[in-house]
Amino acid sequence: MGDAEDLVEKAQRQLDEHKKWLADEIEKLPLVPWQEKYNLANRALEIKLRVAKAAGTVVSVVYEYPDELYAFLASDAAPKHLRDTLVGGNVVDPNKPAASARRVHGDE
Repeated sequence: MGDAEDLVEKAQRQLDEHKKWLADEIEKLPLVPWQEKYNLANRALEIKLRVAKAAGTVVSVVYEYPDELYAFLASDAAPKHLRDTLVGGNVVDPNKPAASARRVHGDE
């Protein structure tokens, strides 16, 4: 297995551990109604890892959060330790390109 594949595998293991921790933390919250808590905990288990780029020993990844889970974690309704799980991240809109380029020929 190459270095990049090994790093991706480690990132996936870390994400799996994080998803379980986050679901457990959400289940501890005094949210009412209980269906909302159950729904958010299940959404935590749906977080996905998307590999954006692998270069040498660095793998850049994008974590895809279900919309309602992200909205909850970014809100004041979430405890600080759960809001802090989003610190350092950036919202990525899959409907908008992250960058664009245009090829210029000759004197254009």
